[in-house]
Amino acid sequence: MTTFSDGLWYCFAASTTIGFGDIVAVTAVGRILTVILVLYGIFVIALIPGVVVNYFVEFNKIRYNESLLMFMDRLEHLDTLSKEELREISQDIRNFRGK
Repeated sequence: MTTFSDGLWYCFAASTTIGFGDIVAVTAVGRILTVILVLYGIFVIALIPGVVVNYFVEFNKIRYNESLLMFMDRLEHLDTLSKEELREISQDIRNFRGK
């Protein structure tokens, strides 16, 4: 590598694992650094989607638990609910069974 831009291109090609052929590491240190850079690129590329998916799974789990708690609270107080609220609960149960 003769210029800074060649070094940047090499790091980009290695970290994105798209491969390269125009610039290659020839020394042992260069090859070791390339292996580290490639593993880091793979790790980062795998880590970001995992974090995003985990966020949405946890968000949906919390939302489900909150709606379940609200439904259970309504069931515990059936004697204080109006006829309209009882109809809503009945409809919710029918909808749940229909799924």
